[in-house]
Amino acid sequence: MARDAADAVVTITDDGPGLSAEARTKLRPFFTTKAGGLGLGLPLALKIVRLHDGEVVFSGFSCRANEQAGVSAGALADPSAPPPADACPASPQDLRERLAGAIARHDANTIAGMVRWRGVGGAAANERLRELRELVREPLLSLEQGDGLLVRTGSNTTGGVREHAFGIEADAGCWWLSW
Repeated sequence: MARDAADAVVTITDDGPGLSAEARTKLRPFFTTKAGGLGLGLPLALKIVRLHDGEVVFSGFSCRANEQAGVSAGALADPSAPPPADACPASPQDLRERLAGAIARHDANTIAGMVRWRGVGGAAANERLRELRELVREPLLSLEQGDGLLVRTGSNTTGGVREHAFGIEADAGCWWLSW
């Protein structure tokens, strides 16, 4: 747990298989992926966090999916084999493509799962989540890759163009967005 002024940031990790993208969209009471599960744990945790004006962000990737697929340091053991759907981005290009897809779907939560949040305090994290929600409201105009990623959304005809620059970094065989 980290503190940032009046906010707290709680990070929870486990070594389980992670939640699929489909399962993350179904987090409601009585939905379970476990045999004999009640489906109350995560919905109850989400409710408690939201009642305290908090945000819940999933990493978006299985902790072990890349390891199981032979992904390491941004390269696949078999380059012709696609990684599992829940594997983290294995290259900057993969990260760029996933970011473009999430913006096209107006999916700020998926983008939040691509961000390396380590070291980001509570107030800063909440502000960045607001920025992500704003970023995905408009259509993607361009996504340029250099040392980082420069995203432009909005409308060229109305002149309402938003720009957001992300850094990119590798960690444990995954590529992440950074601030």
